[in-house]
Amino acid sequence: MKKILLLGDSIRMNYAPYVYRKLCDKAQVVTPEENCRFAKYTLHELPAWLKTFGTPDIVHWNNGLWDAHHFDGVAPLTPVADYAKELERIARLLKATGATVIFATSTPARPENPEWDNGEIQEYNRAAVTVMERNGIAVNPLYGVVAGHEGEYICDDLIHLNREGIQKVGQAVVDLLSNLL
Repeated sequence: MKKILLLGDSIRMNYAPYVYRKLCDKAQVVTPEENCRFAKYTLHELPAWLKTFGTPDIVHWNNGLWDAHHFDGVAPLTPVADYAKELERIARLLKATGATVIFATSTPARPENPEWDNGEIQEYNRAAVTVMERNGIAVNPLYGVVAGHEGEYICDDLIHLNREGIQKVGQAVVDLLSNLL
């Protein structure tokens, strides 16, 4: 069986059990129990996760929502140029494993969420897609799965997926990964 490593923030934590249930008879699906948070955190922890889980055949990965989060109400945690540089470093480390790497774009927030701006999330996604294209990494456009359905797919905390959102996003991940098995 191929080994799939799921990396990412709390949105990944939302859909990981769904992906595991759908693919556990076809692949070994592994994922850190912790939130992979922002890109710099993922970059820092990636060697330990790779040591823990061993070499994956496939990596499905995202960072971005933490980076674009306005913790102080003024500026995103990570400037978009720094975010792109950190993604570049992560991409190189993941590609060096020999795994097939897929990057997932960040999902939108509900428009009334004061801590995220969907225009900025899209800006971070565009920067990420540019990095992935430069590195020959496929992109799973999860933003588009949720966009236009924020009220249906995002729970009352205005950022995390609800049950229906988990199914829609999880199925988009399963469909893409199934094609690689």
